[in-house]
Amino acid sequence: MINIGGNFTARGRENCTKRAVLLLLSLILLMSFLHFSVAEESKGNETVLASLQLDRTEIQLQKGYRTQIHATVLNLPKGVRASKYEWTTSDDMVATIRNGSVKGVGGGNAELTCTATLTDGTVLTAACEVYVTVPVNELKATNRFITIMAGDTYIPEIQVLPEDATNKAYLLSSGNEQILTVDADGQITAQAEGKTTLTATSEDQPDKSVRLSVTVTRRIGKTDGEILFQGVPWGSDCETTLRILKEKGFISEDAGVRNSSTHLAWYWPENDLMFSQTSAWRSLPAIFADRQAGAKRTSMIPRKTIGGYLPQTATLLFLNGIDSGGKCDPEATRLTGVFFQFDNRHEKGTIIFTDLLKKLEKQYGEFRRYLQKDIPRYYPEMFSEIQEAIAGAVEYALQEPGMVGYLGEYAICTIRGERNTGIMLNLDTNGIVTLFYGRTDTADMIRELEKALQEETPELEDAGV
Repeated sequence: MINIGGNFTARGRENCTKRAVLLLLSLILLMSFLHFSVAEESKGNETVLASLQLDRTEIQLQKGYRTQIHATVLNLPKGVRASKYEWTTSDDMVATIRNGSVKGVGGGNAELTCTATLTDGTVLTAACEVYVTVPVNELKATNRFITIMAGDTYIPEIQVLPEDATNKAYLLSSGNEQILTVDADGQITAQAEGKTTLTATSEDQPDKSVRLSVTVTRRIGKTDGEILFQGVPWGSDCETTLRILKEKGFISEDAGVRNSSTHLAWYWPENDLMFSQTSAWRSLPAIFADRQAGAKRTSMIPRKTIGGYLPQTATLLFLNGIDSGGKCDPEATRLTGVFFQFDNRHEKGTIIFTDLLKKLEKQYGEFRRYLQKDIPRYYPEMFSEIQEAIAGAVEYALQEPGMVGYLGEYAICTIRGERNTGIMLNLDTNGIVTLFYGRTDTADMIRELEKALQEETPELEDAGV
């Protein structure tokens, strides 16, 4: 009995150990089953993972408008639910989102992300792209009344509002293509004298437009092509300019070239009217004289006639360049103007003036004419000759509003060419004729240089009183 009992006890311990191991393995398998059932659900022999789904994968939204996104967790295991949803945006300057409610803030695109946390700790995410557009609400024209000459081209300045509009493109259309045409680049061309309209219509919002009134006048005061003197390119440096003029025989090696004061110069004014501040010269900004920089004036004695008349002097105006750092480069010189004064001691100024005008118009086309209206009172003996020479001139007052200085010249004729170039013929009160070839945007260059020089000039410490 004892032996039998002893054998039974040993086998019992062995069986208990086996049962314990089997129980432990069963518990491990059970926990594994419970764990995986949170993230997946068995359907027959196929396992389907839980997932987060949004009802929209892409949203088109206008700035200021709202829309809603809904999120749904699919294939939830039994006993598991979504405990929390969080919404985020990649750019809150484009769109914001709260509880699935999306608001367009500004133009652009952003990614909206929903994060769902399940009760078993599983985290699921889903994303949606939002594109926010800013619609056009108004078109404005800088100038709604345009006057151009037949043959001229023009690009109107149209402002599309708001500034952050997504599509700022607009279409231009002419009210009468016999008078005005529009090309694919938005450039208009005046075809014939008359009046018509030009309409700019938003491509984004066709109901938004602005209409301009256009008057086309007969062609006058403008010529085709760039106007040069003796073929010297504008912007050439001083050395190159003098070399070309010598090669063409306009000046000789001993032409008496000299540099003169840069304080006074003659350059094209903004409104085609030369006006005098000192002896018919236009004064450059004071800082040019103070720094001895910004401009260079070179005078010489010509060796060829112009239109059959030998100028008494020829003067070249050069402006300094501006380097990559925005500073004035005194070593760089750019030709911007050349002008000639004719001696009227041997020939009356009125004769030189009218003869040169006739020859220039034959070569370049009709010039614009300006005539000081107070001249009859001061110079009655000369006025009739000038009046006859430039019949149809636009009269201007002795003192123009907004202009600085005294209008000393009284007969001015101008013509413009391409690339901001032109010719100006002038007869002053002393009967002196001046012929000017040059850049018509010189005033803008001078302002740019003046700003650069002012920024370079150090402020001096005040010594006190």
